[in-house]
Amino acid sequence: MGTYGWRRGLCAMAALLALTLSPLGALAAWHEAQGSGSLSHGAAAARDEAIAEALRGLLVRLGETSSPQVTVRNGQVVSASLADRMSSPIKALRVTEESVSGNRVTVRVKVLMDEGAIESCALSQVRKGVQPLAFTYRDYAAQQGAVGMDQINEEIGRRIISGMGETQALAVKPQMRGRIALDPRATSTGPEVRRNLDALARQKGVQYVVTGEVLSVSRSETGSNPLTSYLYRPTRGIAFRVQTLDTHTGEVAFTRDYSGEADWDFKQGEYIDLRSERFWGSGFGMKVQELCRAATRDLVALIQCEATRARIVEVSGESVVVSVGSDAGIKRGMQFSASHRMLLQAHQNLGGEEYRYTHEADTLFKVVDVYPHAARLMPVSPDRHLLDLAVGDVVELR
Repeated sequence: MGTYGWRRGLCAMAALLALTLSPLGALAAWHEAQGSGSLSHGAAAARDEAIAEALRGLLVRLGETSSPQVTVRNGQVVSASLADRMSSPIKALRVTEESVSGNRVTVRVKVLMDEGAIESCALSQVRKGVQPLAFTYRDYAAQQGAVGMDQINEEIGRRIISGMGETQALAVKPQMRGRIALDPRATSTGPEVRRNLDALARQKGVQYVVTGEVLSVSRSETGSNPLTSYLYRPTRGIAFRVQTLDTHTGEVAFTRDYSGEADWDFKQGEYIDLRSERFWGSGFGMKVQELCRAATRDLVALIQCEATRARIVEVSGESVVVSVGSDAGIKRGMQFSASHRMLLQAHQNLGGEEYRYTHEADTLFKVVDVYPHAARLMPVSPDRHLLDLAVGDVVELR
């Protein structure tokens, strides 16, 4: 090895050693992510957009609670604004794969991330159970608009749920058939829906239900004019809605519509294989993927930092057993709260009959024993005597 090569190798080893021994080295780790960008503003802009999308998705996946704004120019990260923090957690970036399909550029990046700089909420350390329902069509018109790719609703649901399953903060159950019809403006559910949600919470041990529906799959035609057909390409639009329901409160935690339009590269009446590279590499397929990734990021960012709730499955003396355990990240010493009636004191009247004075209050419980799928709680204050806690009641992690 020549002098230059020897010095270069020594410098690389020194840099690696310094990174390993530094505080950053203790918290930094390499991660992979994928994103895509539109070629409508040129190849360079599309590449930058794809890298930025990959980084935003990675930050949310790692537990970042703010809305990450990442700016990339000429393949370099120029800013990563995270809740007004000055330091960026992105320390190094390398594009490992790049491909062009239709009017989209897709990149896969390898990122050195300072995980200590990511502001994740404490509640994201406890895994929340999520039960996805099969995505459906809103109505007959939406279903008719998707003729030729009839299972696009299932593919959208599959991609969103698959993306959620990659997040450590969520325990995503296998998708179930079923539908919950809700007003998109509603903030809570009716009695029948609440009963269904309660049944899912008890049977599946989940806190959230995720459901969705395709609103429209429209197509713009170029007409029969040969000149128009030559100059303009047909496009197709897609719109879908995603909703998240809290099984314990019956509230609608999240409702959002996603829509987009892209070039349609298929002929009228052509059979479309929704699992083929040709479809997902087309302009329309790439647009659907982009919208699915956006929905996944939004769902993960919301659910991972929501309060963790659990059902009481056993009441025994002064302790209760709840339906979350070590598999969800519950540890001894964690505290839950429950709203209930509390016995303050007992008296006897002149006739010798005892009566009790009670008060509505929130009582803190401490986790004293942890099992894989359950945990035993005891009141933090020993003078708290529980009167009305029963199997099926809800406690909330503090």
